[in-house]
Amino acid sequence: QENAETPTTACDGLRNTKLGELPWRILRARLRRIVAVTDEEVEAARAELLARELGPVEPSGAATVAALHAGKVESEGTTACVVSGGNV
Repeated sequence: QENAETPTTACDGLRNTKLGELPWRILRARLRRIVAVTDEEVEAARAELLARELGPVEPSGAATVAALHAGKVESEGTTACVVSGGNV
């Protein structure tokens, strides 16, 4: 599937219109579900990371933390979030 329009979001690193064949095969085989976060949830996560002195994080890099903080994914025990970037 290809998005007809480019999504409007602060998370420019996640703003793809088409997923490649190999990534799609990998995701289809392993993915349990997809959750969406709002730009507001991402900005709140970025502010939290900055307040904890974890440095500047680009919006796309804070999406995993946003999903966790917004309660869109459950955390059982230790949870790791990939956080990246400083293109701010």
